[in-house]
Amino acid sequence: MKTGTSVDFPRLEFKRSKQPYHLAIYAISAILPALAIKAINAVLTPAFWIIAVVGPIAWCLAAAGCLIALMKLLARMDFETPAFVVEPDGVTVLQHRILVLSWGSVSKVKFHEGGQFRQTKVIAFHMAEGGTEMIDVSYIAGISAKHLFDTVRAYHRKFGAQPATGGGASYDSTTWTGLDDE
Repeated sequence: MKTGTSVDFPRLEFKRSKQPYHLAIYAISAILPALAIKAINAVLTPAFWIIAVVGPIAWCLAAAGCLIALMKLLARMDFETPAFVVEPDGVTVLQHRILVLSWGSVSKVKFHEGGQFRQTKVIAFHMAEGGTEMIDVSYIAGISAKHLFDTVRAYHRKFGAQPATGGGASYDSTTWTGLDDE
């Protein structure tokens, strides 16, 4: 039974994750009103006993208002547009800028983790003409960054430019060890 390339390697679309934005909204909604209440308390004289009662109530109201406003702003963001597309023609990245990389122009694909807790995950595309495109895939929804890298590497092996073999006998240890892929 013969399988087609389009069945084995379909177009894959990955979207941005909402979770980091939700965490940032909750943090801002808690911190911003607390700072405003501290500033108001610093300006007012502390002789009023009512400040101890009004302060937490004002913080709750300000935090709720800030949370509602930020959630409305979050609802305007487009999380349905694919942020990372892998297809037999190449890779398309739609995060901060539109970047289209064809498999023929990519010589190597590598995976890097960084940060104190290895929270930053980057796929590095080493270009055939020189240079490197670093794509942050930490906030892609629906797939782990390592699994996304394995998928990109499989597509690159299938559709990428094959190394030219010269007429003479040459020996390259990376072809059988797999060290070039790490």
